[in-house]
Amino acid sequence: AKIQGFGVDLEERVLPVLLDLGVAATDAELVLAGTPTYFAPEVAAQFAYREGDALPEFPIGPAADVFALALALRNSLEPSTQPMVKDDDVEGFIRDRASAVPTPPTGADLRYLRSHFARWLSLDPANRPTANELAEQIAVLTLPEERRERRLRVIRVFGPILLALLVVFGVVANQLVEAAAVQEEKAERLEAERAAEASRAAEAEQQAEALGEAIAEARADIENAALSREELERRLVDAQARLRVAQGNATRLRRQLQEAEKARDALQTSLDAAEAARRQLASQLETLRGTLATRERELDEARRARSEAEARVTATEARVTATERERDAARAQAEEARAAERAAEAARDQAQAATREATQEVTRLERELATARRRIDELERQLAARPTEPTTPPRIVVPAPEVDGTTTTVPSVMTRVR
Repeated sequence: AKIQGFGVDLEERVLPVLLDLGVAATDAELVLAGTPTYFAPEVAAQFAYREGDALPEFPIGPAADVFALALALRNSLEPSTQPMVKDDDVEGFIRDRASAVPTPPTGADLRYLRSHFARWLSLDPANRPTANELAEQIAVLTLPEERRERRLRVIRVFGPILLALLVVFGVVANQLVEAAAVQEEKAERLEAERAAEASRAAEAEQQAEALGEAIAEARADIENAALSREELERRLVDAQARLRVAQGNATRLRRQLQEAEKARDALQTSLDAAEAARRQLASQLETLRGTLATRERELDEARRARSEAEARVTATEARVTATERERDAARAQAEEARAAERAAEAARDQAQAATREATQEVTRLERELATARRRIDELERQLAARPTEPTTPPRIVVPAPEVDGTTTTVPSVMTRVR
């Protein structure tokens, strides 16, 4: 199974690193922190617990980390099925996670992983494997690639051998077929010779029969005609000589016929053996053709799988490139936000300093105003103590706020009212 976003290029090896972001804890510690979408049910139950609710059923332990890692693998294999949780729905999501677990991968190419993820993402922590067991079982992710690699290796090793055997069997079968054709031609030629010898034997027998008839005629002539003894003896000697020649020819022809029949039987036996060998080779050839067709289909399937894997790698690289661009943009925005935050903090510090200065100035002015009021009261008491009212109103000097280190005298006129 290929994990999306973790493609391995021929020139670059990507090393995935799992970070704890400061929330890792030892066995003796209990830290409830993390991303809600990766909470194990027992962790979500602790967050969702409210006073008056039933206590969580399962304790929190190392199995929660196994659940989170298995869920990270599942979301990497099928990013489109990862749940999107809105900010205002986090508490509802945590309540649901406390009683339900994510479904195993749903893709057809990930069917073989469903039973494994069902165990890794089990609601009961006791049914999940330990971290060491998960490290051993996680090798199941690469089973399809290993199977395809084994098929390709078998095809690469035995494909040329099967092809060579097929060629050899084809050549041998062709030679046997040609040899059978030659033997068949020889058998036909011997059959023709045997037929010719049989024809000659038949002719010799006909000649012998004719000579026998001539002898019979001669004997009949002896009996019925008044031929001379010499003529009869001469005819008889001639007839007997022709009969012996005909019998010799017949004997020779019969012997040749028997030899031809023996040769024909031997050729027929060779022809039968060649035909049996040809049928056996044809059967083996058909078997090899079927095996070769199966290997060709497996090779095509392996090529399609490799093409699909290359397409997935290309798509993954494109997604990684897009993600890197988004990450760079997010970093730039974060830098801008941090710069704006620093500017806002500087403005806030300036405003606080100005506020402190204004507060100090107000305090100083209030003190000066109180001093001026006390001075006015004192002057009023002095005027009240005089026997006659002055014709000219006295000038009362009220201290004004200091500006650039100087004191400004503010004239004030006060009239007594009797």
